Amino acid sequence: MADDQVQEIKDRIDIVDLVNQYVPLRRSGANHKGLCPFHKEKSPSFMVNPERQIFKCFGCDESGDALTFVQKMEGLTFPEALELLADRAGITLDRKKAPEQYRQEKDEKSALYRVNATVAKFCHAVLVKHAVAAGARAYLESRKVSPATIDAFQLGYAPANSSVLAQWLGKQGISASTLRAAGSPERFRNRIMFPIRDPLGNVVGFTGRLLPPTHPPSPPASASVGVGPEGPKYYNTPETAIFKKSRAVYGLYEAKQSLKHHKAAVLVEGQMDVTLSHQVGLTVAVASSGTALTVDHLATLKRYVPKVLIAFDADAAGLAATKKAIQLAIDADLAAKVVRFPVGIKDAGEAIERDPSLWKDAVAKAQPALDWLIQTAVAEAGEPLDGAGKKQVARATLPFIARIADPVERAHHLSALAVTLRVPEPALREALDRAKVRSPARAGQPVTGAPAASRPRAARSLAEQLVGLVLLQPSIGPELKLTTDHVASSPRAQELLTAYQACYSAEVRQSPAEFFTSLKATLPSSLKAEADLLLAEVESLAPDREAALQVARELRGRLQRASREGLKDTIASEIAAAEAAGDRPAVKKLMGQLQEMLKG
Repeated sequence: MADDQVQEIKDRIDIVDLVNQYVPLRRSGANHKGLCPFHKEKSPSFMVNPERQIFKCFGCDESGDALTFVQKMEGLTFPEALELLADRAGITLDRKKAPEQYRQEKDEKSALYRVNATVAKFCHAVLVKHAVAAGARAYLESRKVSPATIDAFQLGYAPANSSVLAQWLGKQGISASTLRAAGSPERFRNRIMFPIRDPLGNVVGFTGRLLPPTHPPSPPASASVGVGPEGPKYYNTPETAIFKKSRAVYGLYEAKQSLKHHKAAVLVEGQMDVTLSHQVGLTVAVASSGTALTVDHLATLKRYVPKVLIAFDADAAGLAATKKAIQLAIDADLAAKVVRFPVGIKDAGEAIERDPSLWKDAVAKAQPALDWLIQTAVAEAGEPLDGAGKKQVARATLPFIARIADPVERAHHLSALAVTLRVPEPALREALDRAKVRSPARAGQPVTGAPAASRPRAARSLAEQLVGLVLLQPSIGPELKLTTDHVASSPRAQELLTAYQACYSAEVRQSPAEFFTSLKATLPSSLKAEADLLLAEVESLAPDREAALQVARELRGRLQRASREGLKDTIASEIAAAEAAGDRPAVKKLMGQLQEMLKG
């Protein structure tokens, strides 16, 4: 995509009109002012400048142009935001694909969105208006789901007689082939329907909850239409061109504004848990859609929040799922806590039905994930801990600690484990080193015995992603002005960046693929496979040069902020040590350094 087309999109979109769709603005001199949508405030500090077409918050320091604003508000990648604004501006984006192929794919997706919107509207109308849904309404009432919540989430009911929905869809002019492409929604029968939306509010699929035998359809239907206990309790839309179960997050669209303000998401297991949580005011609850939690689910959530609270069911399966979720959160560099339910309560829905305050209190008292892991492992080993019990606890927790990328955080949890087990920390450090070898690879750690192309990978470090984007689109390097200090957190990233700087010349005309081939020829054999893998992984972040440059700038900024925060912490520690030693000149000097940093 050409840079001038990106500029054309920006020129066609008026940022004041765009922001006004999300935030009420009023004129203030040459600017427009409003309450910032990115942090809580009582006095407006969010400014939009129509002349420069930019926004700036003087409270939280968020700033940017129309594209940046849409990315942050909707939780979109740069390419997704670009496509959204291009549609609003009536501009067809230049693509690597042939224009006709792109238009065809877009038309096909639009048709699927239409099918799902039609199904959602039909099933919702059946639920709230028709006698055939009397059993469904009674069931939802028994679960204390209010009419307002039914409307907010557009809950519905798919009639037991599947021909009713099929005939309605036919009357809307929807062909059989389009229905198949949409996952055959007419298969949903006698089910409470939960529409699943993408971050922009489009219905991409459904989860259908079979109506329990205690709330039969009215009038009763014969088994010939698939009603009864023989069907699965939950049925989900199969994968389609617009629905990917490994990525779709139920409740995200409804929760996203709350997520931005609260900076944390509460992960529950089921759609009913989500809807009931929102009903009682906990509007940051979300769930995976028809599948176990994946790294892609967390990658989606990470666009909105830096922290997740895991509130899975209090049974054996929920315990295992919680441990897996903690592992995924560590790999995604998301802070994690675990919600513990009161004794005798299985899940969020049950807690809410008994007393909403039980659920809210449990969330408020969520326990840091590694503390929960250690405590759970001790309980499983049984107290008092003997030598075998301590070994069992260490084996259960060290693989998680080994996955933590930050050395300070890793050392903190290792020290906490040493205190709990009452064993010397060096002994645990030795065991930790062995756990690192056994643990599945995270960024920068190869899995021995597996070829590079097939190794399971966790999320790449920011530094590696940044260098990967430079290797993907070499011409962005000079604009970024990167040094090895920018990627000091990753020796591998430093090595690849040094190789890039030695190889790249703006005067030599090469395609990105040609440059990468010449670069690989200079790399040691141990790095060649890693470079191939890194390039393949970052391709999904940026389909073209403009997107790569935008994402790379964001990554560079995040790395710079992280570096400054780390230096501040170091200086603060040195100040504490100097104060303890009574070294006033050193304290004064260090305080001056810290104040200078805080000014910056």
